[in-house]
Amino acid sequence: MPVKEKLKLFEFEAKIILQKYGIRTPRSNLAGNPAEAESIARKIGEPVAAYITGRSAPPEKCMGTLGR
Repeated sequence: MPVKEKLKLFEFEAKIILQKYGIRTPRSNLAGNPAEAESIARKIGEPVAAYITGRSAPPEKCMGTLGR
């Protein structure tokens, strides 16, 4: 059997596809630095989840939360 290559998407890419098919997704945004992340979090409101994104980011560094 031929091996099928898996499609790898960033979360924001997957959300775009889901939204095109009418599937609702949580509000989100990408920040380039901590100050931008804080500004975005304040606009979204609580609760907020924040994490590092990128294909090269190690998984153990990619999860965390922002909030009070």
